[in-house]
Amino acid sequence: MKTCRIELRSSSKEKEKFLEAAALLNFDNLSDFLRAAAKLLSQHAFEEQERITLADCDRDILLVALSNPPKPSTRLKEAMRDYRNAIST
Repeated sequence: MKTCRIELRSSSKEKEKFLEAAALLNFDNLSDFLRAAAKLLSQHAFEEQERITLADCDRDILLVALSNPPKPSTRLKEAMRDYRNAIST
């Protein structure tokens, strides 16, 4: 249930464009269209924030490490065993 109100001021040209886009995408009303657009843009912003961009040389180092991982150490094996025991109980 929607209980919060958000107000938006725009020019009449912007409103007309929003209405046209909403109609093209078969939205029932302008509010639904604007809510969907804001949700999509905010999701994109969060995804961009979480994305890591590497320089070419760093990317190559990472890919080599992923392709040739080291063998698990004794401590890692113990930690995996402890984790499995913890989640199985």
